[in-house]
Amino acid sequence: MTTSPTLDPVDWTAWADDPYPLYRLLRDEAPAFFDERNDTYVLTRYADVYEVLGDHNRFSSLPVGLVNGALTPTSQIRQADGSRHTLTRRTILPMFTPGEMRRLVPYFRQIVRELIDAVPEPDVVNVTEAFAVPLPGRVTLDIIGLPLEVHGRFKKLTDDRLRIIMTRTNRGEPPEIRSRLEEIRAALLDIVAPLAEERRRNPQHDVLTLVVQAQDKRGRDEFPDELMLDVLAEVLTAGFETTQHLIELLLDRLADEPELWQRLRADRGLIGPAMEEMLRWKSPTQALGRRPVQDVIFHDVEIPKDAWITVVYGSANRDERQFADPDRYLPDRDLRRHVAFSYGIHYCAGAPLTRYEVTALMNELLDRFAAIERAGDSEPWPNTMPGYIGKGPGLRRVPVRLRPAG
Repeated sequence: MTTSPTLDPVDWTAWADDPYPLYRLLRDEAPAFFDERNDTYVLTRYADVYEVLGDHNRFSSLPVGLVNGALTPTSQIRQADGSRHTLTRRTILPMFTPGEMRRLVPYFRQIVRELIDAVPEPDVVNVTEAFAVPLPGRVTLDIIGLPLEVHGRFKKLTDDRLRIIMTRTNRGEPPEIRSRLEEIRAALLDIVAPLAEERRRNPQHDVLTLVVQAQDKRGRDEFPDELMLDVLAEVLTAGFETTQHLIELLLDRLADEPELWQRLRADRGLIGPAMEEMLRWKSPTQALGRRPVQDVIFHDVEIPKDAWITVVYGSANRDERQFADPDRYLPDRDLRRHVAFSYGIHYCAGAPLTRYEVTALMNELLDRFAAIERAGDSEPWPNTMPGYIGKGPGLRRVPVRLRPAG
């Protein structure tokens, strides 16, 4: 069994379930490491990650493979710059403001109550199946404006799409991958097109209506159907996975710290700090990329224009140069400026949704259950993207016992 990380080359897969010793080694010995296997420069220190994320003029979110046509355009919120990014982001933001989230709190609580009521009486509950997957799945697809009967199909297609996006390289994509992306886009359009026409006749308070209205205002040349689909798929991805993994990880931790459950029951003001510290401690998104538009230097390493830089959120949030005692989960920490939701113009638009959803879930659970106990070992999700540094730390099984209050 491997007990310590080594460099040159780095085997990310071997450290997928616990990458933090490897991150520390990289921060200390190679903070600007060229990963030849994946053709990327890896930045792991907080200050460097923060600099890259905050400077969209020098560091583009658009991979060179999309610039030169080697890759099929897909993620046009996350992998876009300038006016295209501004257009898509401003289109959806009205549905994700803190004010909108406050308006939706009763809806969040109602969904949570339905999920809790649906849990069978036997005392062992798998958090992932009972809450972590169905809550953000239902909420995000409702906010998008999709009817319940198409939720499963839309989610499956966007999962397939994301898996392809996250494992592509700038070297290009084989014809079968390009063909599969076109098939996914056509299948998504089959779902969305009739709903979009219905929204034109009967606008609703949802993301789909906002996207349709933007398309009608801008025209299909500026806002084609492909962009509409990409925006909807990105909203689902951004609104689902971070929330899902945060629920899994937070309740997994509470099962190991039942005294913290009691503190949260007594003081609901601690829910927010407990969530933020979990986002820092085990960032649901471990890494994403940027492309320098000019030659840059980090730690005496020259990174050429149009190379790919992997900025490792999960390492930046464990950097002892920024956070004292970073490998400990400390919900009382005076926590500022973690980058779990990124930073700069690409700061996650769905961050308020995640925070309000998880707060609603925790308040309802704390109201109805006096204690939480571990009921078995948790199991990580399998690594479906071997070799990819951005594998999240989520858990497909978190068995707990919830003791009813009263």
